[in-house]
Amino acid sequence: MTKNIYAAARLACGLTQERAAERMAVSVRSLTDYECGIRRPSDEVLVRMVDVYDAQYLALQHVREGSALMKQLLPDLNGCTWTEAVLQLLEAVFDFQEEKYDRKLISIARDGKIDDGEREEFNRIVARLQDIMRCSMAVQIGGDLHE
Repeated sequence: MTKNIYAAARLACGLTQERAAERMAVSVRSLTDYECGIRRPSDEVLVRMVDVYDAQYLALQHVREGSALMKQLLPDLNGCTWTEAVLQLLEAVFDFQEEKYDRKLISIARDGKIDDGEREEFNRIVARLQDIMRCSMAVQIGGDLHE
């Protein structure tokens, strides 16, 4: 699978470099540079890529790729559709409830501290919550990009 986000988006919509470059009004050389990681597209070119490839997630991936901080804060959509993001969120929420992590968190929090014996379970709960937050952001961002 192609690791470069720009090449992956182009290939996913079935365009050649020549056709994509023509539709975005950039040179094939520039597109090759973006896809090889030699240069990053400008915001203007990125907007055209999103439109031509019909790949709204590409805007988010572009921002994530440009900043270590954004990699921590923004979810990696990995080309998933908004519908897939919604389903992932619902699955994560249902799993959280089925595993009774809500009740376990209440139990841990009841005395106002996390004991050594509770630490491992607390870390598991936090990991699940982080997954729910990631999925939630993917839904929100995906929904915003589809407006």
